[in-house]
Amino acid sequence: MFVPYIEQFELGKKYENVFISDIIDFKYDNYDLIIFGDIIEHLDVSEAQRVLDYAYGRCKDFIVAVPYLYEQGECYDNEHEVHKQPDLTPELVAERYPYLQLLYGDGVYGYYVKKQL
Repeated sequence: MFVPYIEQFELGKKYENVFISDIIDFKYDNYDLIIFGDIIEHLDVSEAQRVLDYAYGRCKDFIVAVPYLYEQGECYDNEHEVHKQPDLTPELVAERYPYLQLLYGDGVYGYYVKKQL
């Protein structure tokens, strides 16, 4: 979580819990559902795989939303806005994250759920 966003977007009023942590190091127990909305494109492949591997065994389901073929640099003085995977396509998501199942995609965005193995 980028600290200035908490105040700017009044996240404390919208969510019961707001955690300030790097998703790569964030530890948690079991959840029914985790939503990774616009997260993995900001991580390199190995970081994103670690985050999703960690979540796989700690939640019943998860949703992953990613933009396809979308380059983005630093925004709002936040270096974490950079897309480290601007090359994502449905084919690359399937290759890099075989435990994701496409729920819906429109060529611009993909929405995936946890594949039950």
